[in-house]
Amino acid sequence: MSETGKNVLVLCFNMLLFFEGVTSVPTITSPAKIVGGFFSNVVSALMKWLWSLKATTKTGLNL
Repeated sequence: MSETGKNVLVLCFNMLLFFEGVTSVPTITSPAKIVGGFFSNVVSALMKWLWSLKATTKTGLNL
């Protein structure tokens, strides 16, 4: 590999390391957010299931 190729490789590696630390999205999610999201999903699924239940319309005896 030529000297220029090595320099480009080192430059790309350094830029990768530099920009990895400058991300705007947090990489660690707090346990409270995980539990809150799980609880929200469970409540949403339960409400959808309850909403989809059909009420029975028969009020008399079925002989």
